[in-house]
Amino acid sequence: ASGSSLDAGLLSAGEHTITIVATDALGNVSELTITFRVEATIGGLIHEIDEAVAAGDIAANQRTSLVAKLSAAQAALDAGDIAFAETSLQDLIKQINAQIGKKISLHTGASLVDWVSDLIARLSP
Repeated sequence: ASGSSLDAGLLSAGEHTITIVATDALGNVSELTITFRVEATIGGLIHEIDEAVAAGDIAANQRTSLVAKLSAAQAALDAGDIAFAETSLQDLIKQINAQIGKKISLHTGASLVDWVSDLIARLSP
């Protein structure tokens, strides 16, 4: 709808397409297709975790350890240590999977695993 927005946090990682159709008062129709890619970043993942905690989709007591793994991955990337970053991100996936259905909702857990997996895939040459 006109003026609406799209929350990228609700999308899976990867390519997406939006088709916009407009009709003027005379019935003329115009169409525009836009393709874009959603790619996870560490900052984006921290933001999504914070939003999920606020919404109750992640138990508050999980935030610190989830963000610590992301912070460790970012520090490793900043130091050029891709292998350690990947290990930290794999540990994050293990924690998420262990808590899905317990302290992390199914939908949020699945989304986080998808985004972290996307990030890992883009780290490797």
